[in-house]
Amino acid sequence: SSGINAEYGESQEPVYTVLALTPCAKLWPWLGQQIGASENNFGVYTSWVKENLDPESTGYKKYEQQVEWAYEAGTVTADKALKIFTTSMQNEVNFFNSVARCGCGANVPSCFLLLALLLISSRLYHP
Repeated sequence: SSGINAEYGESQEPVYTVLALTPCAKLWPWLGQQIGASENNFGVYTSWVKENLDPESTGYKKYEQQVEWAYEAGTVTADKALKIFTTSMQNEVNFFNSVARCGCGANVPSCFLLLALLLISSRLYHP
């Protein structure tokens, strides 16, 4: 999301930066749920996983509230919000696709595409 943050954060209303962070804030807890972050042992990474991939994290809801308030106040437009959100989500996909595959046969891009569709259809982006 850093590219989109720089692009919109410097020239737009600050709430668009909050919007650009929302996919990451929703994605990481979802990933934590998928890998069992709250109950599995990840060796030396266990504390990092539990802190950063906490499936119970709802911090993204604060972002959603700020964006909704800005939308209701006329500061945020639905078209621009959807473009920023979609670009930020694609940046998350690109990040995960930038690492070498383990050869395990997992279809990671399809999982992220499905997640993106679910997040985009959330009530936050439907006025």
